[in-house]
Amino acid sequence: MGPRQAPVFYAAELGYIVISRYTEIKAIFDNWASFASDNAQAPVRPLCDEAKRIMREGGFTAYSGLSARIPPDHTRIRKVFQSCFGPRRFQAIEPAIRAIITRAIDAFDPSGKIDFLPAFAYDFPALVLFKLVGIPDTDVPKVKLWSVSRALLTWGNSRAGYRGARSSICRWNRSRYVRDYVSRLEAGQVIDRPTAEIAAERDRITAEYADLLNPEMRPVFEAKLGLASTVFPYVENHNFYIEHWSMSIFWRKMRQLGTLLRSQNFWADPNDIFYLNRQEVRDALFDYGNAWGVGGSPIGPHFWPAEIESRKHIMAALATQPPQPALNEPPAVITEPFTIMLWGITSESIAKWLDGAQDATKLSGMAASPGVVEGRARVVLSADDLGTILDGEILITRVTAPSWASVFGKIRATVTDIGGMMSHAAIVCREYGLPAVTGTGNASTRIKTGDMLRVDGSTGEVMILAD
Repeated sequence: MGPRQAPVFYAAELGYIVISRYTEIKAIFDNWASFASDNAQAPVRPLCDEAKRIMREGGFTAYSGLSARIPPDHTRIRKVFQSCFGPRRFQAIEPAIRAIITRAIDAFDPSGKIDFLPAFAYDFPALVLFKLVGIPDTDVPKVKLWSVSRALLTWGNSRAGYRGARSSICRWNRSRYVRDYVSRLEAGQVIDRPTAEIAAERDRITAEYADLLNPEMRPVFEAKLGLASTVFPYVENHNFYIEHWSMSIFWRKMRQLGTLLRSQNFWADPNDIFYLNRQEVRDALFDYGNAWGVGGSPIGPHFWPAEIESRKHIMAALATQPPQPALNEPPAVITEPFTIMLWGITSESIAKWLDGAQDATKLSGMAASPGVVEGRARVVLSADDLGTILDGEILITRVTAPSWASVFGKIRATVTDIGGMMSHAAIVCREYGLPAVTGTGNASTRIKTGDMLRVDGSTGEVMILAD
C-alpha cells in the first residue's frame, strides 16, 4: 500500500496529516480537547498579499463556523442557532418547503432513473435555509456563488484565494438577510413572530363576541369561525403554490422558448419574449416552424429586435409615471368578497380615489393590522430595493410578496397601494404585531422616502407630518 492509500498519511505539500478511516476520524471528533477544530476554516495554502489586503480593507474576518468551534464558543453559538432554527420556525414555512420538494421532483428525469444526491439531496437543505432567513428566490444563485467563494478561501490556491476574497467581501456587504438577523440578536431582540400572543388575542376577541350572541346564533358563529380557521392557512399558501410554484414552472418554460428563438436571432435576450403578447408568441412560433418546414427563412429576426427595443423604451417611460388607482366607470357598489378582502377595493375606497379635493397630508385605506406608530417613510417599488430599508422605517409599497419576509422584522409599519384584510402585507403585519394600512390606492406615489408619517392601523389612516 502506497503512502497516499494508507488511512493516515502526511501530505508534505499541504503540511497536514490526512485521515480517511472512520475509526480514526471518530476518535478525533470525540476528543475535541486534544484535536481542536477552531483552525478548520484557515486556508490550506497561505493567502496571497492581494487577497489579504482585500479582506483587511473590506473589514471581513474569516471566522470558523459552528461545527469548527469548541466550548464555550460552540455552546454559545449553538444556543443562538437553536432559537432561530427551531421546529416552530420550520413549521411556519412548511408550504414553501413542500413547494421546493415538488419542484425538485417535477424536474426528475422522466425515465425514472436519477442520482438522488445531485438531483435532490445536494440543494434541498440549502434551499430550505435560504427560505427560512428570507432570501428571495432570485438571489439564490448569488448566495451559492458566494458560498463557493468562501470555500475558495479555505481550499483554493493563491489565485483562487484572491477570487474568493473579492467575492466574500461582496457577499458580506450585500448579505442584508443574515446581517439584519445577527445585529438584532446581538441587541437582545427576539426575532420570532409573536404568534402565541396573537393567538391568545384572537381567542379573547372571538370569545367575547361569542358571549354577546343569543343561544340560537352562537353555534352558527362557532361553525363559521371553525371554517375560517380551516381555510385561513390556504390564503397565504396560495402565494407559494400559485405565484411561486406554478408561475415559476411557467416562467422557466417561457424562458426556454425565449432561448430557442434567441438562438434563431429573433431577439437578443431570452427574457425578450415577455415583450410579446399571447397572440404574438403564437405568431413567432408559427413563423419559426413554418420557415423550418418549407426550408425558408423566418421573418422574426428582421422584425422583432427593433420592435422589442421600442417596447422597452415605452415600458421604461411608463415606469416613471404613477399608475391610476382605477380605470373606466366604477360600479355603484362593490360586493364581491375577494375584491374586498384580498385587494381592499370597497365602495368607500373608490369614492375617496375619485374625490379630487382630498387632503394632501392624509391618506386612507383599510385598517389591516392595529396599532399606531410614527416614523420615516421608505418607498420601495421593487424587491431589488429591499436592502435600502433602515431599522425603524415605515415600508411604503404597491404590494408585498412572501419573498419580502426578511424586512418585516426591522420595519415599524406597512402601507400599501393594493390589498385588503387578507392580503400578504396584512397577514404578516398581524403576525409580527405591526400596524398596517392597505388599499390606499396611491400611497407609493404620494409619499416620498424620508417623509415623517403617523400610521394608524386601527382606523386605516396615514398622516404625513411636518418635520
